[in-house]
Amino acid sequence: MYEEHHIKDVVIEDESSGLKGLDVTIYVSSSDEVIVHLGKSMTIRTDESGALELREVLNEALIKLESIRYGKVCDRMDALTEELNPVWGTAADKEINEDIAGRRERSAQQCVDPFDSKLANDPTDW
Repeated sequence: MYEEHHIKDVVIEDESSGLKGLDVTIYVSSSDEVIVHLGKSMTIRTDESGALELREVLNEALIKLESIRYGKVCDRMDALTEELNPVWGTAADKEINEDIAGRRERSAQQCVDPFDSKLANDPTDW
């Protein structure tokens, strides 16, 4: 006898569904299938290995999103660091700006990446 066991309903943000989002419903059937209903117009029926592959691909996508987000934050931090602690391009620029602002090239502490996990808990390397 064929049965479907309801697992969960979620609503995810979707560009085509507008503010109401996209209804996603997950079932498991007695014939060893994972059934994913995406809205009212699309259904994915797959076996256990397909569900595992889908999970892995979504996980890889999330890791890539985090990497992109981290890169943007690093770029923003580099720009802010450069703005607050400029490194002068030529010797003439350096002399003029040191006279005006009393600034020097960045020290080793100013070049530390605060997001480097090796340095996160080691104040001797800060």
